[in-house]
Amino acid sequence: LHGRYTCLARTPRCGSCIIEDLCEYRAKNLD
Repeated sequence: LHGRYTCLARTPRCGSCIIEDLCEYRAKNLD
């Protein structure tokens, strides 16, 4: 259920993510 409540498609909640260090979202989506 992590993907359903934390890593949402449009507005991921990276600050409350327990696997943020493994995720590539921020690296791919830097503005």
